Amino acid sequence: MSKVRNIGIKFVYGLMSIFLFTILVNAIFFVSKIRKVYEVKPIALIASVAFVYIFIQFLLLPVLKKYSTPFNVVCWILIILCQLFLSCTYQGAGGIDDFDIRMQIASFLNGHGVLAPYFIYAANNIPITLIFTVVAKISGLIGVKNTTLLLNVFQCVLIDLAILAVTFILKKENKRSTVSYLLLIFLLYSTISIFGVNIYTDVTSTCFAVYGAFFFYAYLKNDKNYLLVLSGILEAFAYLAKMNLIIMSISIVLILAISEYKILKKMKILLVFTLSFALIVGMYHFGVNKLQEQSYTSEQITELGFPYTYWISMGLNAQTYGENSFPGVNLYGEGAQQKTLPNRKRYYSAKIKSQIKQEGVKGLAKLYIGKVNVMYSQGELGSIERSFGISKNMEGIYQYIAGKQSYGYAFYSQVIYIFILITALSYSIKQVLSKSVTQIGYFEIIAVFFIGIFLFHILMWEVMPRYAFVAMFALLPISAVGGINDPLPNAFRKKGITFVAGIICLILLLAQFPIINKVMTQPKSRLNNKIVLSQNFPNGSLVPLNIPKNKTIKENIIINSEFRSINLTSWVGGKMINENPNLQLRVYKINGGDKHYIANDNTLKQAGTYMLEIKNISDKKAQIAVGHTYPVDLLQNHIKKYPNYYLSFNVTK
Repeated sequence: MSKVRNIGIKFVYGLMSIFLFTILVNAIFFVSKIRKVYEVKPIALIASVAFVYIFIQFLLLPVLKKYSTPFNVVCWILIILCQLFLSCTYQGAGGIDDFDIRMQIASFLNGHGVLAPYFIYAANNIPITLIFTVVAKISGLIGVKNTTLLLNVFQCVLIDLAILAVTFILKKENKRSTVSYLLLIFLLYSTISIFGVNIYTDVTSTCFAVYGAFFFYAYLKNDKNYLLVLSGILEAFAYLAKMNLIIMSISIVLILAISEYKILKKMKILLVFTLSFALIVGMYHFGVNKLQEQSYTSEQITELGFPYTYWISMGLNAQTYGENSFPGVNLYGEGAQQKTLPNRKRYYSAKIKSQIKQEGVKGLAKLYIGKVNVMYSQGELGSIERSFGISKNMEGIYQYIAGKQSYGYAFYSQVIYIFILITALSYSIKQVLSKSVTQIGYFEIIAVFFIGIFLFHILMWEVMPRYAFVAMFALLPISAVGGINDPLPNAFRKKGITFVAGIICLILLLAQFPIINKVMTQPKSRLNNKIVLSQNFPNGSLVPLNIPKNKTIKENIIINSEFRSINLTSWVGGKMINENPNLQLRVYKINGGDKHYIANDNTLKQAGTYMLEIKNISDKKAQIAVGHTYPVDLLQNHIKKYPNYYLSFNVTK
């Protein structure tokens, strides 16, 4: 059995090495080649990674090993300060999906205990909505009105606890300095913490999966059944929050299958883990089915529901390389035209068969290569494209992460991303080349999980850059072990030429300054006009509001920075409201109890309170599409005399 185990583990690490190398090639030479979000010159990346490698491995590593405890304290302080800063200053929602979740939370908190129609299509987002509702409820109980701040802190705490859990494993299995190395990577790879302040399913689900794997590892070391039960429960939460994280549970079961336990012990472990997992999943579905019955009619489900084959069809679409949309292609729109759920099932099942037949082996191989590039070539994992559709303030740090100045962050993230891939690949190759790898534990679970996530998305499912977060977060401890055990620094140090590394490091550092602005083209998605405040409602939350003839509607807004113009984004009869001759927008500056008309031109205006007034100047009623939701902390004041109704607009500079 030990021979079979050795072969199995070497196969896992061999496959992992191939996948990591493929990702590494894309991250260096073909950054965003398919999506064309930005371009980076490979020579600049190689020089920058060389600088980071030499600085960390040759100069910082001896300090890290000698002073690991104070180093860890400093790292944690910097990490927490960074996360608090982001939690306070980076607050918003993207629009579709994440703002739909926010609106549902507001609905629950106001005693409206039914689900919005959005969750017929996106039932997979119900679990995370329920979790965030609990957090928002606690926010209200403790008197914190800024729910977004508490949600940001909640996700950052989840990330920190996951990292903390992994540090216990590293202390047990490796040198204490490996923990320091992990914290250093975590600190440098700021993308992880930035994901913490993007409120959606990625962070919470991934952290639950890591917790579950940690408790399974703890069970392997201590043989306590309650640890196994906790593992099953947490993996169930991870799966419910994000379906693809069932792969972590599968990884645990596969590693259990090749463990040294006897067959009866394996069956007992599997039974306890599975029952714990199934109990939570069963309880959830029982409760949610009741909630769905209260919320929807069978006709609504038939009209709005989408089958899982929709996402498989998307994953096999050669035009979009596995994404939902591409210029000229809208896969969701295709399905929506089928009108009913049974029709959509038939449509997508037929489409999957025709796609496979049409592409053939060569076409599928090209598709899979392209999907790797889409999902894994961007080191910032798509965070620069997660622009806010709803936010009270988009100045400051936002502009450097998802705004006009984000290319610097993207380049920096790419360099650290490549460094993490190199050290993880180093560990993986070392495991393949070692004489015997029979001991199994947390790293083997993570290796199988990484392979599973890679194959699941590349071979059959939708891909997006942010989907790589689950793989990269799990990969951090493997990168830390690979980096701390790097043989090159010791070899050079023994030959007494460490100072050479310092000189090379200095040269590479100085070389960055004259080329940094020339190595990367600015992301295509950056707008000519900088948005400093946004209240753009997704189409699904817009409803018609009638304005009687010669009457007005008004909404007060607070603008926290200088700006130039206010642009209404509501649609009326297929036209933007600005283009409707029957509706007139006037902007007033509010000073105390007085208001002063301000021309809505392109001149620079001061921060302050403003009133938007829309008047129907025709002799018949006019209609305007407005947002409809219970109050959300990210929104401005509601339209006067119309509670829960909000204008859709943005403010630009």
